[in-house]
Amino acid sequence: MSRLGNLVTKNIIKCQNDLENNFKNNQPKIIKNAQVNLLHGTFYYFEGFDIWYYPEKMDNRYRNAFGLGTPQQSTYSDIQINIPFDGENKRIAGKFVEENNGKIWLCHNGNVNGAKKIDFLNHFNTWKINHQGDKRKLVKVCNLDSDNFVKNLKEFVEEVRYFKK
Repeated sequence: MSRLGNLVTKNIIKCQNDLENNFKNNQPKIIKNAQVNLLHGTFYYFEGFDIWYYPEKMDNRYRNAFGLGTPQQSTYSDIQINIPFDGENKRIAGKFVEENNGKIWLCHNGNVNGAKKIDFLNHFNTWKINHQGDKRKLVKVCNLDSDNFVKNLKEFVEEVRYFKK
């Protein structure tokens, strides 16, 4: 476990836009009007990595759902990394975290259906952050600026699927 910079509580919209643009800039196949369980709308599918992404703006958060295979083959998302609008809501699992060098990471707090949080956090590479006196561990998912963004995210989703079995 390593120490990290600061939880992003401002510029959430920019970070979310950067996340979505990283997918769109990698030239995915766009699948409109698809449905995976309760998710319905436009999905971004990466044939070379066999992973899909579904973004959605909700009432209090940005939904970021991910799954392996095509959306048409999937019956559920493997993981959702939802980001609260204020960046701080502990009940919403996703977070953006800024390293001391200014790089932004997509992170997850370990609350995953089908897994004990402590086991999940111990299984993955985590960072410990201290936000306004509140110490917490977060799983490092991927750096938003990485040249291997989609590949790194796919590896994380594969590991989540493996872990939940």
